[in-house]
Amino acid sequence: MLTGDLSDFSLREILQFLAASSSSGVCEVRNAESRAGIAFRDGGICLALLDMDGIHGLAARMVHAGGVDVARLRALGSTHTGDAVEMAGVLATETAGHAQAAQVFREHTYETLGWLVRRGQAQFLFEGSLQLDAWPFDAVDLEEALDVVDERSAAWDELADTASDLTRICSPVPDTAPGDEVILSAGQWRVLSLVDGRRMLKDVIELTGIGHLETCRQVQQLVEAGLVELVAADESSSLDDILAGLDALRPTGAGTLVTAPRGTSEGQAFGRPMSTDDTVVPLHAREADDDDATRRSEIVAPVAAATAPAEDRVEVADDVGHGLDSDANRALFDRLIGGPGTGS
Repeated sequence: MLTGDLSDFSLREILQFLAASSSSGVCEVRNAESRAGIAFRDGGICLALLDMDGIHGLAARMVHAGGVDVARLRALGSTHTGDAVEMAGVLATETAGHAQAAQVFREHTYETLGWLVRRGQAQFLFEGSLQLDAWPFDAVDLEEALDVVDERSAAWDELADTASDLTRICSPVPDTAPGDEVILSAGQWRVLSLVDGRRMLKDVIELTGIGHLETCRQVQQLVEAGLVELVAADESSSLDDILAGLDALRPTGAGTLVTAPRGTSEGQAFGRPMSTDDTVVPLHAREADDDDATRRSEIVAPVAAATAPAEDRVEVADDVGHGLDSDANRALFDRLIGGPGTGS
């Protein structure tokens, strides 16, 4: 076993030592973002995995290349067990006859190494094993792999802002950039279809099937187009803020409205934080067909009460209807989310 800190040795130096000593086994590289692994056989690299908790990214690339279908992946998963390296060996054996299989594994390795050698603080641990003794493809020469990594360094530099932190949440931006239409490439659509406001960037990379570098490139283009944002896990996105605003209109009982944006303990109503000490006044309006002036006063009064300082708040009777079905609240609802007639 060989273990240490990459503040003392660079990853290149560790890998060069393992290659020079004709090692067979797996070198894990761990930091706050990932638990990656690089598998050696007699000093050559068989594969590198961004996430040692599974082979989703590798399998997705193989599906995308046509080397295996999803039904076959399910069958392999039901009949084989093991860690990520062992399952990668199962996938390699299964797809060895496909024309692009070796290239898929090689590209996956190049890209994972390209990202890993740019990381700073990390822990490494190498354990010898013969897990990949029956690996069906030629192992990649380390120096050859590092040459490819160096050739692609400019591409990684261009994506530094996007690829620097893989733990950020990929979230759609509900209010897109102005324009009558948005034209997406096939790659952008493939990535956008996986952006749901919950998945981290590393999860999107693992699922696209187009690789680490290309996924980050497409994500960056979507960010620049104003369609996607990358948000730290403890922050709220534009989508969170809108959902919080909608939740603020949902009555849960007399005098109570709730909202729970991701990553915060406080709600957000009408652009103002709500603490547990606040008295929240339910939105309400009469159902009668009054004139517009009366209806406007009924919309504004509850909002003013809910956003006023605590000592100036006006309590509103709980026995007045305040559901979203009331016309006045529906008008306010539309106004908040940019509905008809709001000019949004």
